[in-house]
Amino acid sequence: MGICAGDLIANGNSHISNRLAAAHKLLDKFFKIRLGRGLYGECLVKNNNHL
Repeated sequence: MGICAGDLIANGNSHISNRLAAAHKLLDKFFKIRLGRGLYGECLVKNNNHL
């Protein structure tokens, strides 16, 4: 039994695509706010109203 390079690449691409979609879905629930117009840095905030 051998490993087909095309199948291996396709499976890897599918896995990466799924992980990227999950990351985008998670990041859509957060946004950055600038503290003191950016003088004191930035903060990542979770939006609880976003579905």
